[in-house]
Amino acid sequence: MGAGWQWKELLILMNTGRTLNGVFTGLFNITKYDAKYLLGIWNSCTGFEQWAIWLWSKLASTNEYMRIVLDNTDFNSDAFVENIICSICKIDTKHNQYQEFYGQRKEYLKCLSIETLPTSFWEAISHIKKPVQKLYYLTDCTLKESCQTLRTIETEGLNENIIGLLEAVDPRIKAYLEPDVFESKKLMDYFAQYKKQKITNTVNSEFIDKVREYASKGLWWEQNSRNKLIDDAYGKNSLIVWIDALGVEYLSLITFMLREHHQVVHFRIRIGYANIPTITELNNDFLQGRNHIKFRELDELKHKGEYPEYIIKEFTLIEKALRQAVEKLHEYDKVIITADHGASRLAVMAHSQTHKAKEGAKIERHGRYCIDKDNDYNSNISGCVDKDQYHVFADYDRFSIQGGVTGEIHGGASLEEVLVPIIELSKRPFDSDVTVATVTITVLTPEIKLRAGQKVIVIFTIDRDFDVLQAEVGGKRYDCVKDIDGWHFEPDVDRKITDYKARLLHKGRPLGTIQYKIQKGITSSLDI
Repeated sequence: MGAGWQWKELLILMNTGRTLNGVFTGLFNITKYDAKYLLGIWNSCTGFEQWAIWLWSKLASTNEYMRIVLDNTDFNSDAFVENIICSICKIDTKHNQYQEFYGQRKEYLKCLSIETLPTSFWEAISHIKKPVQKLYYLTDCTLKESCQTLRTIETEGLNENIIGLLEAVDPRIKAYLEPDVFESKKLMDYFAQYKKQKITNTVNSEFIDKVREYASKGLWWEQNSRNKLIDDAYGKNSLIVWIDALGVEYLSLITFMLREHHQVVHFRIRIGYANIPTITELNNDFLQGRNHIKFRELDELKHKGEYPEYIIKEFTLIEKALRQAVEKLHEYDKVIITADHGASRLAVMAHSQTHKAKEGAKIERHGRYCIDKDNDYNSNISGCVDKDQYHVFADYDRFSIQGGVTGEIHGGASLEEVLVPIIELSKRPFDSDVTVATVTITVLTPEIKLRAGQKVIVIFTIDRDFDVLQAEVGGKRYDCVKDIDGWHFEPDVDRKITDYKARLLHKGRPLGTIQYKIQKGITSSLDI
């Protein structure tokens, strides 16, 4: 259980009259054994301290997964960490405690800040024949694991089983795929389909037809402009955090990250359209004369990224930018996150029609638009928008030009390129959080039992007649449906939260709040 020099050093510490447990608590400056804390400092420990952690774990750990690891380990620092990583591969996923083992191991990997899993882990799961079954052993702790998850989704598709597994295996992917609750159902449907195809690395002809339909109608004009919304939001002691190429596709992911890591921050989300063509040079006017910082890394990644790695790196960069934005609340009363433009993966993948620009035209952004002062194009090309000297594709067509890109592109006016978020952050509630209407709201489901495979439904009545209502929970909006029993909506569930508060809105104006509780049962998708 240890080398001679290790026991001698331990005896020296014990000669002070302390018990063995007292030696360990003094050595690590904690009051009792704490596996997560000890693994969190593992990488900065000396060889003796790592041995002491292992020995103390042998004596004090009651964690089920740690006991399995320790039973298989005679001390060797590398072997101890490797067994924490790989012991899960020896456990049948049908074991009645597998969910518990999986969760404990994942916490340990995060504490250890594991960046690369050993070859032995990948060899162990390589023998699993069914690709989906491998997901039960993967996490989001390393880039390679997340890429393997996306590769599985690419080959197997997004069925209910895989979507359920993502909540435990890679919650950022699941959060990205969640439908955004826009006031326009067309936008909700559009971005739900767009995100699914981006994640699965596919594009279907039906969606391309929808893009063409919306392009011909200029659907983005139904929204407010980004510049107007910034004008409304920006005030005294405000800061704009400009994240280059942050489209509205990330709103569900951003909402998840704010709820998960920045619970004390109040936020409000709106969407607006950028100037076209969607290039930075024409979309930085809203910054003039205002406090702002730039975050360019996301745009740089999109232009050179390779699937699937770049998608996971996108999520990491957004997390980094959010953290920087929240930190700025120490200096500013309000931080406004927005973008110059979005970008499109499907415009790269679609291989739609190409059109020849007229003589003298200058083609830009791999054909997403051209500059031509003397001609119009809209009359001959339905998906092309004429804007002064610019002629911009709002569908996935492009002007003929050599070359291409590997990741994503912008410059056009497809919805994912032209719609951007305006996210206001504050440490205090926003003025609109104050009720402006006097109504009586009665919750008919104050306590709801969470059941596997079933959605949570919140039912309420209200003593005034409204044609449309929305419920806002944690910054995300849900359409309410009226039926014979009253109104209801189906909110998401955060497994760390029991008590919820929903703000009811009528055409954006607050009516009041309702509260409800969710009683949790055994609901993990890993419980197979």
